[in-house]
Amino acid sequence: MGAANVLETAIIGAFYVTAVGAYVEAATYAPSQGVPAEMLRETTRLALRTLGRGTKEAAAAIESGDHRTDQATLETYAEGARHGLDAMRAAGHRARLLAAAVETLDAARAAGLGGLGIYAQTEIVQDGGSSPRWAQSGTRPPATRRRATTMPP
Repeated sequence: MGAANVLETAIIGAFYVTAVGAYVEAATYAPSQGVPAEMLRETTRLALRTLGRGTKEAAAAIESGDHRTDQATLETYAEGARHGLDAMRAAGHRARLLAAAVETLDAARAAGLGGLGIYAQTEIVQDGGSSPRWAQSGTRPPATRRRATTMPP
């Protein structure tokens, strides 16, 4: 598969379509709980700026395998996502994409990656997601590699 096809699958298929679906979940939930549309729009703008700044860091962490952090850990994100999922479901929303994210975060925690940065999920998204990529290859765990990573501000 050529680079253009890979990027279409990765960015349009795996990222964009999923992100739009997750936004639809969020933008359906928030007003149902009394959040005004303008407040949702402003918070969305802030979240997108943060996401945009984090892409360079995410790509570097995934490429290097170094997922150390001095910011929020994968465990912190997993707990927050779990609480969000519970709240959305309690309000009558299915939150399928958030549920998928929680499942991935839980798998990463189960693989011992909870104390690392959120990008450590990359270690379990291949080969069925049951064993960290570094454990399968026999290399050192990400926490012992060279460069510290942080979450975007």
